[in-house]
Amino acid sequence: LINGTTASSLLRYLELTKCSDVKERMLSRFSKQEAKNAADLFEAELQGDHGDHRFLGASRSIVKKMVPALQSSAEAKSIVSDVEHNQAVEKQLVSTYREVFLKIIQSRYWESIEEGIVPRYLPVARILLSSVDTALQVSTRSLCDWDSIGNELSLEGPRFLERMMASLVGCQPFCWFQRLRRIWSAESQQVRKVYAATCFMDAHAHAQHELPEHYGSEDTLEKEVQNKIIAESQQQCAQAKELLDSMPPQYVELAQSEMLARKILHSQIHRVHHELERGILTAAEASNLERDADEAIRRIVNLPKDSWLSSP
Repeated sequence: LINGTTASSLLRYLELTKCSDVKERMLSRFSKQEAKNAADLFEAELQGDHGDHRFLGASRSIVKKMVPALQSSAEAKSIVSDVEHNQAVEKQLVSTYREVFLKIIQSRYWESIEEGIVPRYLPVARILLSSVDTALQVSTRSLCDWDSIGNELSLEGPRFLERMMASLVGCQPFCWFQRLRRIWSAESQQVRKVYAATCFMDAHAHAQHELPEHYGSEDTLEKEVQNKIIAESQQQCAQAKELLDSMPPQYVELAQSEMLARKILHSQIHRVHHELERGILTAAEASNLERDADEAIRRIVNLPKDSWLSSP
């Protein structure tokens, strides 16, 4: 009888859960890099570089016994399988690293959403996240997440529906509907492009740093693969920068100011909640402090974009 309880054992017995040699190779590099990071943190804390007095009396030998990564970091042993370096292996490795790269980008987008920089209700949040899903489906070819974003933003020129709706929301009674204006006004469409290009470039820069940071680049093949993916990423970022450079400066300024304002306001609300949880603020006090930030966020959402540009 095969059910939820026995299925995992059966899959292991049939070796259907076994990682491929290429995946094992990548995971080995990750484990080795994490062991090095653990050793660096261990030494920094023992030497007091971080100034944390809680660890002044810690025993080097006891901590090493407690943390498995520290026991093997000195040897820095590699458990990489002996995989023949051929085109098939390299192709599979490139595809696997591409998927990791895209997952790092996706995680960065979610960070921006959680920090309030790109609220999840904005269309650009869906555009950014779906671009990663689309790119993952063709990860064996090349990084192409900007292509998906460009298509969603109609970079080849506004579609008929977008032109028509931009015109309609400028007239009564459609201009009274804030949600319609927020999605379809010409100003909102411009700001959306700045959001997308800015967040895209930030996520790719983050992934370019994180990939070698977590998976290392000591092995020649891994280094070649990572450099190939980073080069693809740079080509994609060049297209995003080209869009950003072509945008009217006032909308670039507005969109990036809006993102910063959202982050500051979201951080204020988060700190109020934190102080409430610590018992430093009462519920009534927290509600009063949070009200101003909530009202400011609503103004950002509801006021026409041009109203910020015309204000002194």
